[in-house]
Amino acid sequence: MTVVEPKKICEVGGGGLFLPALGDEEQGWNKTMRAMLYLTGLFYLFMAVNIAADYFMSAVEAITSAKVRRLDKETDRWVTRKKWNDTVANLTLLALGSSAPEILLSCIEIAGNEFYSGELGPGTIVGSAAFNLLVIISVCIISIPEGEVRYIKAVAVYHITVIFSLFAYFWLLVMVTIWTPDIITIPEAIITLIMFPILVVISYFADIGKLDFMAFEKSPPGEEGSLDKAAEEKLRLRVGGGDEAAGGPPAPVEIKRAHHRQSVSTHKPQVVHPRVRRASMHLHHGSHHPSNSNLSVTFAADRGALQGHARDIVSVRDDEAQIDKEKGRTRGSLWKDATEPYGARDDGWICEEENGEVIANPHGVVSFRSDNVDVLVRNKPIDQRVQVVRRNGHSGKVTCKYRTESLSAVEGFDYERTEGKLEFADGETAKMLIVRILPKRVMENNDAFQLILEELEGGAQFNPNDDGGEDEALCTFNCINDTEKAKAGFCAKVKEWFDPDNFNYGMAAWIGQIKDSVAIDGEEGEDGEESKPGPTDYIVHVLSVPWKVLFAVISPPPNFCSGWLLFVMALFYIGAVTAVISDLASLFGCCADLEDSVTAITVVALGTSLPDMFASMSSAQADEHADASIVNVTGSNSVNVFLGIGLPWTCAALFWQSKGPTQEWRNKYPTQAREYPDGGFVVEAGTLGFSVLIFCSVALICLTTLRLRRPPLGGA
Repeated sequence: MTVVEPKKICEVGGGGLFLPALGDEEQGWNKTMRAMLYLTGLFYLFMAVNIAADYFMSAVEAITSAKVRRLDKETDRWVTRKKWNDTVANLTLLALGSSAPEILLSCIEIAGNEFYSGELGPGTIVGSAAFNLLVIISVCIISIPEGEVRYIKAVAVYHITVIFSLFAYFWLLVMVTIWTPDIITIPEAIITLIMFPILVVISYFADIGKLDFMAFEKSPPGEEGSLDKAAEEKLRLRVGGGDEAAGGPPAPVEIKRAHHRQSVSTHKPQVVHPRVRRASMHLHHGSHHPSNSNLSVTFAADRGALQGHARDIVSVRDDEAQIDKEKGRTRGSLWKDATEPYGARDDGWICEEENGEVIANPHGVVSFRSDNVDVLVRNKPIDQRVQVVRRNGHSGKVTCKYRTESLSAVEGFDYERTEGKLEFADGETAKMLIVRILPKRVMENNDAFQLILEELEGGAQFNPNDDGGEDEALCTFNCINDTEKAKAGFCAKVKEWFDPDNFNYGMAAWIGQIKDSVAIDGEEGEDGEESKPGPTDYIVHVLSVPWKVLFAVISPPPNFCSGWLLFVMALFYIGAVTAVISDLASLFGCCADLEDSVTAITVVALGTSLPDMFASMSSAQADEHADASIVNVTGSNSVNVFLGIGLPWTCAALFWQSKGPTQEWRNKYPTQAREYPDGGFVVEAGTLGFSVLIFCSVALICLTTLRLRRPPLGGA
């Protein structure tokens, strides 16, 4: 029987999902000219998918930054926690955002080929992994300013992602060349897919300290920081000298040793994915949208006692009161006047709640006088004062930044944005901050927002007993509507589900992002100031402005539906553009007489990875640690295989298992038809197996080098 060879995509009668746009008429054009046009179109679409990815990362930021207030069983107090663990967020939503083009390209190729395998998707994943590991890490190392060092903070998580990233590509090699050569069975595909949740779970346990042995070292370089004898004696004299030495109350005999008080800053930096930072810079609204954590803010305020005035009290919500009732506590035991910070004794010293030991720090312990403030709000704005105190020492200058952040309240509608820098002079022990709370409408829901102190410098530390712990200080403002309440019924439910302020804020942000899309921005300098746009900025802006305007118009702001609406829509946009990229890449390769695997490893992998390179380079220069630059590379490489290969190959393996071998399948794969008469999903090793083998060898050398240089250089 004569086997009819399928038409190539660049020949008359051939075609992809969407291209060629002009059909057979376009197929008759000169191939060299067409290759140049397709290559130009590819890079222009890379620009489009990069802009769409910025919107996707903006949605992910809104989702993963959402906070909730929960009861801490150890301290028996309500504290603020993120809904998403940072490591889980980095390996799921954030990894999906940075790897979406590669993953979707692989899925679209399989679906477009009627579940036959292609070379474009797997080749792009391998090429992108090589670019991420070799080029991006090299550029990050080179871009670090001279004399500075970056080390990995979450070493255990890093080692886990390294192990999984190496395993992922070795496993890919095993699947296509060793276990069942050229055939992907259902068990192989499912094992690949389920490695993704296994990676997430193991990394989560490492992040919360359950797998510390995976760090393979006692502490990261530069973290030892214990006090030497002279510093400890000076501290004891400073604290133990009573009023004469420190200007404070007498200290107890036992002094708690703070291992980090010699450092310039006690702020624990949050690991921010490089693409999140980039999206926040390019989409001006990205970092200012409320995260809408959908807190249930229902208060049992004693209005007779408050008499319409703001008063610092320990907030009690209905759900908190119910827990207290179950534990046999009275409400009065929680409603104490907040005249002193948590952990403060009668003599003014702040102690550790766990053991009652004084927190010894000559530069002081910075704390809000109360970390919960209930405010009755009516039809007039309120300038609410909140005091920040510095206890246990007041030596030297201490500074920190402060800013407001939304919980369920909406910035600009429920409160005014407040931010700045707070400075304690030598000997100064108290500062006052003012936050403006805006009026409430009749029947408007209660809301909450927070005032955050962070990036503390000067040797002081935050009160570990406060909400926020040692990393930051949080003061929650519970804005209680003191106007007429909505009557029970449908209208009351609608007002509970739908927040007009959030909708109006979102519409204003939507208009703002459209205006920003036509504005030209310069590069941000080291001082944080934006420079004047140069010729390159103008050229890039002119080329990208059609995509910027298009996505600004069709992309809702991230505060709608807590970011999930934009998440779904941006993912659809990336998928649509990626489908066209798939056709263009195949057309370019066909016209240039290049195999799809070569086009994927070179052109497509480069185009999808370049934005990550620039984002990681900026992150390496700005961040204190290397987690965002290096750990995200190893994590992303793992996710590319487990999702970008595991998901489409599982679907294809299940499809061919259920359908069985067709005559078209036998004609396409005559050799495999003899070896596997029952059919199956065929992935010929060929170029893929060779490229994976080369990558595994080079990756092993690269990662081993990074590990060996850590101890002598003190960093990654």
